[in-house]
Amino acid sequence: SVYQEATDIYGLIHARYIVTPKGLAIMREKFGKGAFGVCPRVLCDRQPTLPIGMSEEIRTSRVKIYCPRCQEVYIPKKKCHDIDGAYFGCSFPHILLMVQIP
Repeated sequence: SVYQEATDIYGLIHARYIVTPKGLAIMREKFGKGAFGVCPRVLCDRQPTLPIGMSEEIRTSRVKIYCPRCQEVYIPKKKCHDIDGAYFGCSFPHILLMVQIP
């Protein structure tokens, strides 16, 4: 449908935007506030997680969450479970964690 195509285009633009300096700064702030949830493992002590896609291709895989502490990928419990993973991409968490933002 036209709506789905527009959503996919917006999602792919989002994936590119979040790895720009401004996008990374916004996502770093959200990560710091725990906006993407926390790791389900008890040993990770409620470590904030980051969204990650398992594929760069749209309509292949739903978004997952990545824990920087245990370095595992989990299926989100509630929010974001119906968002396409390509809207974040496979490398977003790693780029965010490598880049120092002033």
